[in-house]
Amino acid sequence: DLGSFRGNSSRPRRPDHRPVAGDLRFTTIIGWSYYSQRSLQYLFGTGIIMPFRAVWSLAVIVGATIKLGFVWLLADTLNAMMAIPNLIALIVLSPVVFAITKEFFDTRGKSENNPF
Repeated sequence: DLGSFRGNSSRPRRPDHRPVAGDLRFTTIIGWSYYSQRSLQYLFGTGIIMPFRAVWSLAVIVGATIKLGFVWLLADTLNAMMAIPNLIALIVLSPVVFAITKEFFDTRGKSENNPF
C-alpha cells in the first residue's frame, strides 16, 4: 500500500532511527578519541596530543573509505589484543584473589580489613 509511505494510512508510521544511529556513531568516535588522547597524554606527556590527533583523523578517514570486511577484521583483532593484558593480569593476580577469598570465607568476613 503506497498510502502508508505518504502518511495517508491509518497505521502508525515507524520512526526513522537513522539520525539516532548517526549520532551514536559520531559520539562514539569522539568519546574514544578523547579517552585515547588522555591516556596517551598521561603516559607520554602533552607532546603526543597533536600527532595522536593527526593519526586518529587519518584512521577515521581510512576506516570510512576501505572495505567493511577489513574494518571488522581489524576491529576484532585489536579488541582481542586488548584482552591480552587483562588475561595476563588475571593469571598473575589469581593467587592474591584466592588468598583474599579464602581469608574472607574462613573468617566469615569479620577480618579487620573488611569494609563491609
